[in-house]
Amino acid sequence: MKKLFLAFIFSVSLVFAQSVKIEDTVYVTLFQEFSVPSKGALVMSNITRVNSITCQILDLNLNKVKDVPNLFQRPTNDDVVKRSAADGGRGVAVQAVFTDDIDQTGTFYAKISVNCTGERGVALVADRYYLVIVDYPHIAAPVAVRDKYYFSEKESFSFATQEYTDQSLYTYTISNGGSVVESGNGPFINLESLFNVVENVGSSFTINGYYAGDLIEYRDPISKDVKKATWTFTLEKPAMGYFSGWALVSDKAEENNSEWLISVQNLSSRQFLFGYFGITQSGFVFVQPRFNGLRVTANPDNFLSGHRQTRNGQFPVIEIDVNPAFMDAMRVGDDVDVEITISFTTQFNERVTRKYRATVIK
Repeated sequence: MKKLFLAFIFSVSLVFAQSVKIEDTVYVTLFQEFSVPSKGALVMSNITRVNSITCQILDLNLNKVKDVPNLFQRPTNDDVVKRSAADGGRGVAVQAVFTDDIDQTGTFYAKISVNCTGERGVALVADRYYLVIVDYPHIAAPVAVRDKYYFSEKESFSFATQEYTDQSLYTYTISNGGSVVESGNGPFINLESLFNVVENVGSSFTINGYYAGDLIEYRDPISKDVKKATWTFTLEKPAMGYFSGWALVSDKAEENNSEWLISVQNLSSRQFLFGYFGITQSGFVFVQPRFNGLRVTANPDNFLSGHRQTRNGQFPVIEIDVNPAFMDAMRVGDDVDVEITISFTTQFNERVTRKYRATVIK
């Protein structure tokens, strides 16, 4: 942790004013350890006995907030007495530094109170005040977690701050409905594995980022607003898309009156392509659907002799086999109105049913 140091020198002949005088200002981050004095150490010279050296954190009304118990002092109280006695009553130099952290933002005073005895029994009783300004940490890079992601997307980010430099003290949790589904150490989060679990689709997740066990509150580098290291998003499946040389049967009868001619001699007229598509800020997402429980039927029912699953580039394809006897029964120039119904269930438990129409010509 970064330490800030304030220094002043006491002497037995120095008389302190009773009014509050600010010796220096300490700028520190929430929960960040700092030192008072912040540069060097508090040095008292010609001391033969240390009665007490204390420090308190005060609010702006000089009301006590808490004591500061963490004191580094050299030499110790006992050693001061021993060394002074061994040197015929001459005083020694005493150094002291207080360290602490503050768990709330705002402006405070650090009050150091000294009660010592100098050479020839001269008393040193004095207070010194330091202004301590506590602010939120600044996040090192903007975090832009979206409200919605699609299955199979890739996303990663860091919630590290400029002031909290100990990487081992960063932790995070990812929860769903109050239950933690993932946790880790460090400020870097990769959501790729979470986005590739089918069972996570349709769920809402919350990410919390911590430092030394405390939820981080930070100042946004762009808006300057104070934000919590908490982000919530949902994982969704993209929308189903489809391509074929056939017309899709509409629920509106008048839209099915337009003529749609195809020749099944063309491979593209026998293939039906399906895919999940989602548009994102950086491009698009494509997910290959699974054809679980696939069923393909036709009207007339003797138009098909079968079907198969194949591929056309990245697209999974349902390819129909046209009954040769059906085509042989047609004369050149003949045409027949045909409907094909394709239904299946995807890996997201979505039941897909598509009905197509065309006039097949020979």
